[in-house]
Amino acid sequence: MTMSKEQVEQQVCEIIASFAPLGGEGIRPDANLRETYGVDSLVLVELLVEIEEAFGILFDSSSLTDEFFSTAGVIATYVSGKLEAA
Repeated sequence: MTMSKEQVEQQVCEIIASFAPLGGEGIRPDANLRETYGVDSLVLVELLVEIEEAFGILFDSSSLTDEFFSTAGVIATYVSGKLEAA
């Protein structure tokens, strides 16, 4: 099953909303996860595992940076790229 970038982004936002302390009203793809939604390093680890399981991918260790996990949009773009390469 192929997913569009928009579908990936929507699913990533839903996953983040389920973990983010301040994400009750939905996650905007361009909003900073740490500053806007209170996502800290422990929540990021939970998100990483959940996103890997949901999409059947593994994150490269080089991508595990604060900049990479700054917004849902950045994460969705990465996931889309991994799915297209699979």
